[in-house]
Amino acid sequence: MDMQAANDPRIIDAIWSITAMLDYTDKIAAVVTEELVDWRPEMPDGSYSFSVGEQLKHIADYRAYVAEMLSGEKAGYVRWAADYPGRDQPWQFREGSLTEIIERLQFSRSLIQPWLEQGFSTLLMPTVGTQGSYTQQLSALREKGEDTAALEAAGPGSLVSAILFLVAHENGHRSVLQTMLRLAGAPVERLA
Repeated sequence: MDMQAANDPRIIDAIWSITAMLDYTDKIAAVVTEELVDWRPEMPDGSYSFSVGEQLKHIADYRAYVAEMLSGEKAGYVRWAADYPGRDQPWQFREGSLTEIIERLQFSRSLIQPWLEQGFSTLLMPTVGTQGSYTQQLSALREKGEDTAALEAAGPGSLVSAILFLVAHENGHRSVLQTMLRLAGAPVERLA
């Protein structure tokens, strides 16, 4: 990661809502109890829905995924979810206690935090990880003899695109989690 210039505000200072959204997820996670961790809504059509604990596991996995994508390195994070099963199959999550779920949520947050403390001027720049991924994708397309023009025009991903993805993804899952917990009778604090 690049060093921050003295006159360059940190991303989390310039865009305070990023921290507010991540903190709000953590506050909501704190109201989950052992009795609620396996609760899931019954869908009218009988389809699959994440449980409360699976929502938290999924959020933690994506925090770690984004951090690893940005760095291009594995962070020693063990994912909760197995590989994506497709739209028609239920997700498979490994077992874990509520304490472990909360610890992994906090750990994955710690992986994201250094990226949010980067200088604001770094937002539009690619990272080591996004540059590496871009180079690999170009090579794979060239090996297959496929057109690379669209990928080359887009260029490597930027830090801001990853942060926006993380916040949008987490906001969606946190909203569902809030609703689930309220339906289950948990005292969920309102953000505003």
